[in-house]
Amino acid sequence: DPQNLISLLVRNPYNVSLLIQVSKIAKDQSDHSLSNDLLERALFTMARATTSTFGNKLKEGKARLDFARPENRELWLAGHQYIKSLIMKGTYLTALEWGKLLLALDPTNDPYCTHLFLHHLAYRAAEYEWLISYAQSSLLDPLNPAYYSVLSTKALAHMSLKQPKEARSSLREAIIKAPFMFGLLFKELNL
Repeated sequence: DPQNLISLLVRNPYNVSLLIQVSKIAKDQSDHSLSNDLLERALFTMARATTSTFGNKLKEGKARLDFARPENRELWLAGHQYIKSLIMKGTYLTALEWGKLLLALDPTNDPYCTHLFLHHLAYRAAEYEWLISYAQSSLLDPLNPAYYSVLSTKALAHMSLKQPKEARSSLREAIIKAPFMFGLLFKELNL
C-alpha cells in the first residue's frame, strides 16, 4: 500500500530505502518532480553518511563500492534512477557526470551496465573529446557488449569535431568489427 510507505516516510524523512520506494511510486503516478526530489534527498542522505576518506578517494578515482554488499546497492539504484530522471529533463552533461561516477565506483563489474549508455550521454552532452578517449580506453574491450556501439558513436564524435578522415576510419573499424550491427540497421532502414 503506497499510503503506508508515505506515512512511514513522513515519520522517517531521511530513510534511504523509503525515499527510493516512494520515488518509484511518484514516478509511476507521473509525478516526476516529486520523484526527482526524493531521489535527490536519498543521494544527499547517503552523501552525508560518507566519511571524508571516501570523498578523498573519490576525487582520486580510487573509491570502490562492492555491489555484492546489500548496503551499497541503494546508492547504485538511486544513482541509476537519478540518471534516468536527468535524461528526461534533458540535462545530459549532469547525467554523464553521474554515469562516470557510477562507473568509477566499480569499473570492472559495472553492475548497472553504465557502459551501455555512457557514450550516448557523452555524445548528447557534446563531450566529443571525452567520448573519443573513452572509446580508446582500456575500460572497453571486445568482450564488453557496449564496445561495438561505442565504435560507431566515436565516428559521430569525429564528424562533430570536423574530422572526416578519423570519422571514416572509425566507421570502417566499426563496420569491420561489428558487421551484424550494420546489417540489422540497414534491414530496419530498408536499405
